[in-house]
Amino acid sequence: MNNIEETIDLYLKMDTQHALMINGEWGLGKTYYYKNVLQDRIAKTQILHQESKREYKNILISLFGIKSVDEIKTQILLSLYPIFQNKYAKVVKGIGKAVVNGLFALKGIKEGDLLSEIEKTDWIRFEDFVICFDDLERTSPELKIEEVIGFINDLVENSNAKIIIIANEGKISDESYKKLKEKVIGNTIEFTPDLLTTFKGIINQRFNPNSKYYQFLDANGSSIVHFFEDHGKNIRTMIFALNYFEYIFESITKISLDEDFTQALKDRILRDVLKFTLAVSNEYKLGQLNFNDRKEIDKINNSIVHKAIFGLNQNSDEKYIYSASFQENYFRQREYYFFSAIYNFLTGGGALNHEEMKKDLQDLYHLQGPQMLPQYQTLNDLSYSKCFFLSKKEYHNLTRKLYRHCLEGDFGFADTITALHYITRFGNPLNYKIENLRKRILVTIRKNRSLSEYHSDLAHYIPEPNEQGEYYKLLAEVRNVIIETNSKLKHQQDITRFKFIEKLYYESFPDFREAIFDANESYIIEPIFQEFNHKKAFKYLRQKNQRIYEFAQILKKRYNSPYFTLKPEINFFKSLEELVRKQNDLYGQKDITGYLWSELDNEIGNVIQRLTALEEIRGRAIISKPKEE
Repeated sequence: MNNIEETIDLYLKMDTQHALMINGEWGLGKTYYYKNVLQDRIAKTQILHQESKREYKNILISLFGIKSVDEIKTQILLSLYPIFQNKYAKVVKGIGKAVVNGLFALKGIKEGDLLSEIEKTDWIRFEDFVICFDDLERTSPELKIEEVIGFINDLVENSNAKIIIIANEGKISDESYKKLKEKVIGNTIEFTPDLLTTFKGIINQRFNPNSKYYQFLDANGSSIVHFFEDHGKNIRTMIFALNYFEYIFESITKISLDEDFTQALKDRILRDVLKFTLAVSNEYKLGQLNFNDRKEIDKINNSIVHKAIFGLNQNSDEKYIYSASFQENYFRQREYYFFSAIYNFLTGGGALNHEEMKKDLQDLYHLQGPQMLPQYQTLNDLSYSKCFFLSKKEYHNLTRKLYRHCLEGDFGFADTITALHYITRFGNPLNYKIENLRKRILVTIRKNRSLSEYHSDLAHYIPEPNEQGEYYKLLAEVRNVIIETNSKLKHQQDITRFKFIEKLYYESFPDFREAIFDANESYIIEPIFQEFNHKKAFKYLRQKNQRIYEFAQILKKRYNSPYFTLKPEINFFKSLEELVRKQNDLYGQKDITGYLWSELDNEIGNVIQRLTALEEIRGRAIISKPKEE
């Protein structure tokens, strides 16, 4: 930045009738640099042609949203107001009496009270000030650029003012600007930030040098600076990320103390979390991510492993494309973890939830007390970010250990695929017999199904393996068995949950009604009636008119615009419809009971019609889908 400082020094020491501009893209830290570097430098510079050896005084005016030149004048006066209260202060000549009176009224000051303390003929001189106009490109559309430039021209020509303009010229679309600039702006300095110097200035100004957080930032400064050099050089985003990360750092420090983490584990977590914080902060400030739309970055698998096993997925879904780009841009050469508590905190979801943060760490790092579970420590030691630092003997020993963990069923579904890839990569260095390996792994997966948990996005995490990759057939078959096993787990889970909701239907109908519409549950999109016994359900309804009425109301609300996922319920409703119709025929509409059966008959008919329509719509969608080339 020495060229900017030298140019400013020269400008202040010369007789000039022009302004100076600092130009650069938004977010580079132009204003931050002016406030934290240039203002102090200007304040130490002696005013030109002043025998009293007084130094320049700074005025920084933002033009953001300014609608008139009078507003600019008012902003200047507001900046000068603290000076007015000094006995030697003077009123600025040429600002305009109406604006002065307006300012005084705003501040509750009587003009006479102020002027009684000073000589009316003694004025503050503009040549004593350096006025910096920031955000030239962000004035209101109501204020024409020629009016602003004209006002600045009057200051530099008639009042000998020193004017510095901060702008992003690329955002000024007015065609007359270039001609106006030539007359008023003598020199334009292109702002290219020195990120390392700026970073050090930020942490020195904002954080306690004796704190552990400051020491962490100082130790990791080069990686933080490199991140922003690669991703936009946006100082505002850097400040945002560092401010928020302070709270995250404190939370992790507390968790590490409570759980007695080893220093190595704590350091690893902090590095991973810092990278995640920087990446999400950058995308959030760019407007790409928000609290309500994660764009599936919470479903990204380990990037290096994922590419090695599965290659490039041709999925054209917009969110998949974004998540793939996200991992490529930010996590190309390192492991990726999604921290839900941190994401919510960074994107405006509220304060950092310490307990959720703790759970994220336990789940993501497979912690057992202060340590990683042994199988995941082995998997981590063989990761692509670490395996190339191992000797041949160390690599082979860890691979054997990983093989034993696999056969003992120590990994979840997705991690089993990763472990299998690690065992066989680099040309199967331990010369395992692939057929024997295949059989033993498949037996382990099926045998340990009852110990596994259903994974709703498993197919996303482990898509079809790369056909050109090592041992494609082995990985593809294991994947298919895992997907099939996972589906069976889902079916078992559904049966258990649906049996619970059916029991609730008979034992506490109000609780049943509340549960199926509970926003925190997923019953509203699940085919819960698929497992109901239609005869038993009918017998229960027949006992009270109130039940017939309330069940009809449930159907009206639940199937007003039903989800595709409810289609499997259609057989239950067709069977129930036969029983209800017989009851309806028996009663007719002679009394209230007959009326209620008729209403229920109509509602069931509507449900069947809508569920049938769903299947027809889906069928047409499948037929009309273009074939892939």
